[in-house]
Amino acid sequence: MAIFDDKLKQQKILTSQQEENLLILNKKNVYCFFQEDRDIENIQNFIINNWIKVNKKILNELRNFGASLWINNRGDLCYRLNYLDEKILISSAKKISLIFTNLLLKQIELLPYYKEKNLQKPIGVNNGENIILLNDLHVVKDEEFSPYFFSEFYAKDNATYRNLFKPTQYLISVVAENTEFNKSIILQYIYYLSGYEKERFRYIMSWLAAFFKNLNNKSNIPLVLVGDPDSGKEILFDIIIRELFGHNYCKVISEKTLQKNDKSFLIENTLFYNIDNIKDDKNKAFLEEILYADAIDPEIKNQDKLFTNYGQSLITIEKPILPYIDYEISNYTVFKINDNIEDMYIEEGFFENISKINLDKSELITFIKNDLHNFALILKAYSSDSELLELPFKNDDKKIIVKNFKDKIRNFSYAIINKKRDYFKPIKKSNKILYDEILEDFEDNKVKQRNLLQSFTILYSEEEGLHSRTLMSSLRKQEEYGSFFLTSKLKIGKDALKYWQIN
Repeated sequence: MAIFDDKLKQQKILTSQQEENLLILNKKNVYCFFQEDRDIENIQNFIINNWIKVNKKILNELRNFGASLWINNRGDLCYRLNYLDEKILISSAKKISLIFTNLLLKQIELLPYYKEKNLQKPIGVNNGENIILLNDLHVVKDEEFSPYFFSEFYAKDNATYRNLFKPTQYLISVVAENTEFNKSIILQYIYYLSGYEKERFRYIMSWLAAFFKNLNNKSNIPLVLVGDPDSGKEILFDIIIRELFGHNYCKVISEKTLQKNDKSFLIENTLFYNIDNIKDDKNKAFLEEILYADAIDPEIKNQDKLFTNYGQSLITIEKPILPYIDYEISNYTVFKINDNIEDMYIEEGFFENISKINLDKSELITFIKNDLHNFALILKAYSSDSELLELPFKNDDKKIIVKNFKDKIRNFSYAIINKKRDYFKPIKKSNKILYDEILEDFEDNKVKQRNLLQSFTILYSEEEGLHSRTLMSSLRKQEEYGSFFLTSKLKIGKDALKYWQIN
């Protein structure tokens, strides 16, 4: 019987009192709710090295030793001596026979068919027991990244495929009824990210746990963490998510990595994205697909080259600006981190062998790494609130991005249209030439297009890096003054520079 037909043994998920207090946070009880979660897929039963096509003693011996053998779609014989090896080797039947003979210390022969004419009575190596026929092996049609299949080799559309996805030790961890949880510094850290608010804590835990337990439960609502470099926001992705889901499957998308035309390397074989400090909208279409689409075109022009989007997204920013997100229509949740990570609250006595309450960042990271296994079990047992995941968190900090930016755009437009010279005075100190030109243009009842972005980012230094397309799009979208900045109303002066006429 083929290995694909084997039924996976069901693992029972932790059941306990519905309100079990794991730890005390900031003098308030934060409860993790445990119940039998029937939505959990059997990723913990992921089968590796299940290459055997027929039940044959010599094949089982090779598999038990950790070796693998199959045929690829080009007809090559592929093998590896240990299933933990990432590198797949290709060789001839004769050479592989010698290698496996040495491996098992018994003569093994790999043949296309029995040499003897009487197929009913094969003879040869140990009366045929140690002969491997090519027909005994799977022909692998292709290799795919398939986190929804819980085995290395799987059947699909009457063909065999090899899975490039291999779960981490944390993804396959199993929670039993007698599992004991330790105090978790990672839970303390997530409570810190939530601003010590219980509902925000539950939201982050649900957002993370639902996907961790079942990779089909990808959230299409990105979590946005806003904080300065001392906030420690990067620890969530760099130290926790990457370890839990696998370094190879977690990609950082930054302005540097977006510079390449072909962005396939950012999206193939990916379970988690960290979109970090993108300050312009040059790649808006691509980033929107990562955040919200089921399939991604890395070049945004070739619909024949689509990658299935398996990844969930965490956005980290230092300044409250998301130029690639449509503030009014997109779904996203924003949490502002106001504190320094080294001031994170840790209850006295939390660590039995450490008396001090506060840890420096490096010490904290060490404790977080040591807590990963314990935290993985907590995530597996955590009962995610599905209602929390269907919509953005209601009382988040979105207003620091939406309202502030909209107010800046409105005030900037009002000052131009009404020629408010005092509004532009802060520019004089850093760029007197620009300031003088703006005032001269006001005398002529106009404003040049080329001066808008530079003057805006000088007035609002926190918007440094804003792209001109983002600024112009925002100026045109506003209800009160949007019509003034329409492209159709641009004029060209004697100096060949474009400007708008102020009535």
